[in-house]
Amino acid sequence: MAKRRRNRRTQRRPYQRWEDPATGILHIRFRHDGKRKTISARTRDPVEFEEVAPRIYRDYVEGRHARQNAKRGTPFDEVAAKWLAEIVPPRVSKGDWDSCCDRLKRIWIPYFDNNLSKVTELAIEEYFAARLLERSHGTVKKERQVLSRFTKWAAKRGYMDHVDIPQPPDSKGKPAIDRRRVRLSAYQAEAILAALPERTRNAGFPVKALFTLLWETGLRIEGVAKLRSPDHYRLGFNELWITDEVDKNDYSRILDLTPRVTAMLDQIVANKGNGRIFGSFQYFKALRGTAAQIADRIGLTPDDVRSLDARDFRHAATTDAAGKSNEIEGIAYTLGHKDLRTTSRYLDADRKSARRVLEARFGMGLWDGSTDVESEECSNYPKSWQTRRDSNPRLLPPEGSALSS
Repeated sequence: MAKRRRNRRTQRRPYQRWEDPATGILHIRFRHDGKRKTISARTRDPVEFEEVAPRIYRDYVEGRHARQNAKRGTPFDEVAAKWLAEIVPPRVSKGDWDSCCDRLKRIWIPYFDNNLSKVTELAIEEYFAARLLERSHGTVKKERQVLSRFTKWAAKRGYMDHVDIPQPPDSKGKPAIDRRRVRLSAYQAEAILAALPERTRNAGFPVKALFTLLWETGLRIEGVAKLRSPDHYRLGFNELWITDEVDKNDYSRILDLTPRVTAMLDQIVANKGNGRIFGSFQYFKALRGTAAQIADRIGLTPDDVRSLDARDFRHAATTDAAGKSNEIEGIAYTLGHKDLRTTSRYLDADRKSARRVLEARFGMGLWDGSTDVESEECSNYPKSWQTRRDSNPRLLPPEGSALSS
C-alpha cells in the first residue's frame, strides 16, 4: 500500500483541471512563482483537455512566459535605454526625446535605485508629496507623464508588472510654495551675483559662473547644462556656439560674451578640460540661501526667496535688455525665439517704460527734472492719479477751452 501511494505521488500532475460553471470551458490551474495561475484550455472535452493541458503548462513554465519572467530582474537603466532607443527621433520630436532622457536619468532612475521592482504606487505618491514642496504642479505632471509612458512600455514588454501611476495632488487651495514669477531688477540680479560664492561648498559646482552666464545671455538653464567644450565654447574665445542639440527650438546661433563671463568660462574649461562645462546641478540651495542673506538689503520678500529660480534671471535679463535698448530682434535672437510674439511675453510693462516712450516722442526733460516719477508725492490727487501731468505744458489743454475751466 505504501508503495502504491508513493507511485501516486510521483505521478501526480503539477496542475489541476477546473471547469467554469458558467460556460463549461475547462481550465488548467497551478501555482508558479508563488502565484496561482488559471489558463483556459479552450475546450469542454475532457479527453482533449488531457492532450493540451501538458503543453499549456510546459509553455508557461519553460516557454514564452518563462522568457518574459526572466526579464523581471533587468536594471532600470538598461530597460530605459531600450525604450529610448525605440522612440528615438523622428518617431518623437527631439525636444520630447531629450525631455524623456533627462527625466529618466536625472529623476526616476536614482529615485528608484535603478530597480524596477521599487516602482510602486506608494513610492510615487511619496515622491509627488516631496517634489511639490520645491517644484510647480505643472513640472511634476510632466515628470509623471514620462514615467507613465515608460512603465506602460516596460509592462507590455514583460520587464515589470503594470503599475497605475497616480496623478500628483491638486495644487489648489494652499500650495506649499508660491510659484509666482519673481520680478528681479538689474540691481537685484547683480547684487545676487556679487554675493554668490565662486563654487558650492560640498560639490564644488561653479554656481557663480552659471548664473553670470544666465544673466548676461538669458539662456535657458536646460540648455546651459548641455554646453560642452570645445563643441560650444573654446578656451580664449569670447563666443558661444549654440547648436540644435542645446537649444529647445533647434535654433543654431552664435552669441557674443562679455569679458567677465569669458574669464569665468576660461577658468572652468582650463580646470576640467573637454566635456560638459556645467552639467545638471540642483542649484536651489545655493541660490536661495544667498538671496536670503541679502534679501533685506535688496528688497526681496521671503516669498520671493522661496520662489527664486534660474528662469527669473532669464526674465530679468530680457526686461533689462528691453529697457536699455530698442533692439527687440536682437533680444529674440539672444533668447532663441523665432517669433517676436514669444519674446513679448518676457517683457514687463510698467510706468517707467511708458515714460521712456513719451520722452522719445515729445522730447527729453519732460518731467521738470524729476528722476523718479513713482517716488514723487502727489498729495493733490487720489492715489490712482499719482502723476505730474500738470507740470508738462504740452499735456495741458489750451487756455479758454472747456477742459481748462
